[in-house]
Amino acid sequence: MKIIKWFAIGMATIAGLFTLLLFIGFGSEFLHYSWAESRGQTKKMEKATVNYLSEKYKESFEIREVRYSRPFGDKEGTYTIEVNPAEKKHLLFFVHVREHFKQPQDNYKEEKWRQEAKELLRPLVNQWFPQRFGYMVNMDIENEEKYSIYDAYAKIVQEQPNKYSLYVFIYPYINEFTDEIEEKEMNRLFELYKYMQSLELKDFLLNVQYLQTTDPPTAEAAEFEYEEVKNQQTLYIFELDTRELANQEKIQAIRAPEDLLSFGRFIQR
Repeated sequence: MKIIKWFAIGMATIAGLFTLLLFIGFGSEFLHYSWAESRGQTKKMEKATVNYLSEKYKESFEIREVRYSRPFGDKEGTYTIEVNPAEKKHLLFFVHVREHFKQPQDNYKEEKWRQEAKELLRPLVNQWFPQRFGYMVNMDIENEEKYSIYDAYAKIVQEQPNKYSLYVFIYPYINEFTDEIEEKEMNRLFELYKYMQSLELKDFLLNVQYLQTTDPPTAEAAEFEYEEVKNQQTLYIFELDTRELANQEKIQAIRAPEDLLSFGRFIQR
């Protein structure tokens, strides 16, 4: 019994020491962050970021948000800084940088091209899906390192037919989704599909999620066109991904709106 007792005491002591070490580790993380904040480190990072971007791109930039993180065990933390060009407030991108502004990396070029692709598609999306919460475009461009921030997206795709991909996400809202409405929506989706086919893309994705909502989007969600999930239910999902091998036979058979029915599914009836 004594052996069991001392064994239990020993295990409890080890567990207590482990908990204490974790506490000290997380405490040091907190103290490090608080110390950095008290030194005005965030302001220094903001200034360094603006200087770095202005020098690199010869533009003026505005800081929107600064976030700091340091995983347990790492000697240095990382800052994630959300930025927009002063003349393009809707073009948001990120700068990731280690402490003391080491190894800054940004995705301004990619976000600029994504925004330009979105604007090229906007007239058609506005025509077919005027009532929506979100509308986003992602892309993949071969040999993108050949191009700089000063190259327009339209020029790149013209020079590289069949060497770029588009992934389109649209979030219309609707009160109900019946079989009759499904037929009408298939006509819109068919027009969008035909347009995407005409672009000489390497591949593409169409993801359209019809949402039922009790509240309109917030002003920020409407302004920046992101999908806001609060008080929403997904009624119907349409997804056509030309990269999927399982879809190839069905895609080859598309001739009319009804041929798209197999790419959609009801979530709630």
